[in-house]
Amino acid sequence: MALYIRLIYYSLITEVVIYLLTLIPLTFIPLRFRRTSLDTAGKLVAHPLFQRGAQVLLFVVALTFADTLLRLYNMEVEFHGAHDEAGAGDKHKHTHTETAYEDLAHKSKKFYAHRNLYLSLFTLFMVLVLYRRFNDLYIQVTLEERIKVLESGPSSSGSSSSSTSAAKVIPQPKAATGNASKRAAAGKSDGGDD
Repeated sequence: MALYIRLIYYSLITEVVIYLLTLIPLTFIPLRFRRTSLDTAGKLVAHPLFQRGAQVLLFVVALTFADTLLRLYNMEVEFHGAHDEAGAGDKHKHTHTETAYEDLAHKSKKFYAHRNLYLSLFTLFMVLVLYRRFNDLYIQVTLEERIKVLESGPSSSGSSSSSTSAAKVIPQPKAATGNASKRAAAGKSDGGDD
C-alpha cells in the first residue's frame, strides 16, 4: 500500500471512530462540560495549523480520487483495446498462460484501483458527515441551554408570574380574541333589545 493510500486509510478510520464516539448519548455529562468541550474543539479546529493540515489532507484525498477515476478509465480503454487487437490479429501468437497471466494482472490492478477509489470517496464523504454531525451537536447544546434558561426563569418568580410567562411563551391570536369580544358585545346588545 502506498504512503498516500495509507494516509487516506488511517484518516478514514479516525473519522469513523470520531463519528461513532459522537453517537454516544452524552446527557449524563453536565451541560456546561459539554459546552466547554465543544468550545475547546472549536478553538482547536479554528487553529491555522490544524486548518492547513486538514486542507492538505483533503487535497490529497481529492487528488487520489480523481487520479483513481482516470486510472480506471485508462485501464478499461487499454484492456479493451488490447483484446480488440488480439481478436483482429493472429489468435495463436499468445499462449493460454500468457493471456491468463495478463488477465490476472489486469484484474489485480483493477481491484487496487477500485479499493483506492472507495477509500478516497468514503473519506471525503465522512468529512461531510462529521461536519454536519458537529453542527448538530452544537445546535443541540445551544437549544438545551436555552431550555434550561427558560425553565429556570419562571420558577424563581412564583406561581402568579409563571402563568403570565406561559402566556408570553404561547401568544394568543389577536384576531380571534377581538372577534370574540365583538360577538359578546353584539350578543349583549341583542339580548337587551328583547
